Amino acid sequence: MSIGLAVAWRPGPAPVRTREYLATKACLLTGAQGITDPAAIPAWSGMQQASLRTRAKVQYLPVTGPATVANSTPFLNTLIASGCAVIVAAGDIPAKTVSAQASLHPSQAFVLIGSTAGHPNITAVNGEDRDISARVEALVSAEVSGKE
Repeated sequence: MSIGLAVAWRPGPAPVRTREYLATKACLLTGAQGITDPAAIPAWSGMQQASLRTRAKVQYLPVTGPATVANSTPFLNTLIASGCAVIVAAGDIPAKTVSAQASLHPSQAFVLIGSTAGHPNITAVNGEDRDISARVEALVSAEVSGKE
């Protein structure tokens, strides 16, 4: 005599893969190529690592249209108005735009990639990609952690 055993297996609920973000965000201003711009790649990588560490949101905004400070300024103002805790600028025109506008926004924290700081609320980051990425991660993490 054989005994058969039938087991009905019902999978439990699928594991939740959502990530709860803080309301705080860090923003990247780039040239027209966006995050594929060579100047933006290490900055974006560092920002993503900072997001993993802090759960802050990160976003980017490419400047479209003419590559001028005058054209780039409304893009920067959009990021400022959206409440970014820190704005990272990668590329020549985004960096020049931040340099030109930083004094008008003294409480806004800025990070410039591959440029020099000319105002107290600007931090310049230069070096090899790996160094830039690590430095951006540290700066963004520090800024967003202070805004929780």
